[in-house]
Amino acid sequence: MKVTAFAFASVAATKQSILTLTAEEKAVLGAELAKWEQDFGTQALARGLLPHTVRMESRRSEVDIHDEKLQRLMDTKFQADLAQIQNPNATFDWNNQFALLNEDEFKAFASTSLNQEGHVHSQIDNAEQEVTVSSTRASSVDWTSRCNPPVRSQGICGSCWAHAAVGVAEAAHCIATDQLLSLSVQEVTSCSTDGGSSGCNGGSPDHAITYVAKQGLCLDSAWTYNGQTGSCGRQCEKKKLSIGAVVQVSGESALVSALNSQPVTAFVESANNVWKNYKGGLVSQCPGAHSEHVVIVVGYDNESFKIKNSWGTNWGEEGYIRLRRGGGGKGMCNIADRIAFPKLSGGPHPPSPSKPSSQPSPSKPSSKPSPSKPSSQPSPSMSPSEPFSPMSPSQPFSPSQPFPPMSPSQPFSPSQPFSPMSPSQPFPLMPSFPSSRDDVDFRTHPSMSTSIHSPSMSTSKHSPSKSTSKTFPSMAPSEHMSTVEPMTSMSKRGCSGCNACYYPGENSCLRGFSQQECNDYSANYDTMWCAN
Repeated sequence: MKVTAFAFASVAATKQSILTLTAEEKAVLGAELAKWEQDFGTQALARGLLPHTVRMESRRSEVDIHDEKLQRLMDTKFQADLAQIQNPNATFDWNNQFALLNEDEFKAFASTSLNQEGHVHSQIDNAEQEVTVSSTRASSVDWTSRCNPPVRSQGICGSCWAHAAVGVAEAAHCIATDQLLSLSVQEVTSCSTDGGSSGCNGGSPDHAITYVAKQGLCLDSAWTYNGQTGSCGRQCEKKKLSIGAVVQVSGESALVSALNSQPVTAFVESANNVWKNYKGGLVSQCPGAHSEHVVIVVGYDNESFKIKNSWGTNWGEEGYIRLRRGGGGKGMCNIADRIAFPKLSGGPHPPSPSKPSSQPSPSKPSSKPSPSKPSSQPSPSMSPSEPFSPMSPSQPFSPSQPFPPMSPSQPFSPSQPFSPMSPSQPFPLMPSFPSSRDDVDFRTHPSMSTSIHSPSMSTSKHSPSKSTSKTFPSMAPSEHMSTVEPMTSMSKRGCSGCNACYYPGENSCLRGFSQQECNDYSANYDTMWCAN
């Protein structure tokens, strides 16, 4: 294997010419090019992913154009083979939208165009605050089955920072309110200019999160993404979101803790042949050193972090990539180096676990019920970090597909928020974010208070698990318990008329929870099984 790897590396380094091919080999390569043009040619042209020399066909002979395409395709095939050798647990395929981009052009697509040398890891108001590390963390988390907007495509526009910021804001608002909105990435691309952000020339996801939290956002249906920087002049109704100040952390332990509450943004090193040709599986080697792309981290298991990209669903595992966990330091592809997310607003929202980390015993109710009123979370001021800056665009990008419904029984309209809950009764909300690690700095606004709770978990890659399908039980008004006396402990708490899983934090009867699920969350949320 080492000999083979060396051979491939040598071939890739010397860059074999199509002039060395036999007529038969060139014919096979030509057939592969024809297949690529059928599968990806139109898409690559629309998204600006054809190199400039290939697009200017009117100025060159057809033979020259064809030979250049063949050479580029052969180079990409060698790159994919080399990536496969370096990452035996992943799969790579040259037949993708980037196949005719050479290494420098793909780096330009995925890399920053602003001066990275001047970048510094910023602090929130130059203040640091201690945060509490969660004592219980799930063995696996997967947010793709809940509060997960569809995979988007940024096109040639360097707006990954805006896509990531809007994606985590949508998820956080949904976690806090059970309303999944399809918000305008274009508004952030055009209007979020703090911290050096410059539309398609790159920007800061941290400042973008701050913009969204303070200003609110128009719906995507009112201001659709077009892949250009544009101007900030569109008039439309802004939706205020239930999110707070931006939080920054670093390190794998911090990343794991954060994911127990919500998806997060992260800077990654992606301008390499591994990301260019990734098809699926676990990436264990990532060439390069500099982070130049922003993504959304949506989950983890014992061996990997699950990443949501903004390169469309034809890339990777339907738009996702998995990176090896446990490497320490900045993590695989720098995934744990710079993490940001908005603080959640609202009270605790107990999720439904697939694999609870603990199995506490239920307590017996007493005859004296007691009230508990949820405390409101303040919305602290925010100050984000330095900009991220990918390349500038070469042409407009056609917008992505419409936002799909989350629930097959409830069609979604882009102009209206999706809410699986009963409109008259809020579900107990998830708490504000956590923190996590002893050997890194946690930079947050001084007024933030953080705590950790587990979200719904799923071991499936893209489909909801049995437990996550029960995360949103619909509650009628009559099921809300409005009068209870103050409780001092679980042993002295009553059920207040509830005949299912009683949740004192919101004074609610959670009929969608099983006895096992109710008992699993009694330690963290004081839930209690009250049925006979």
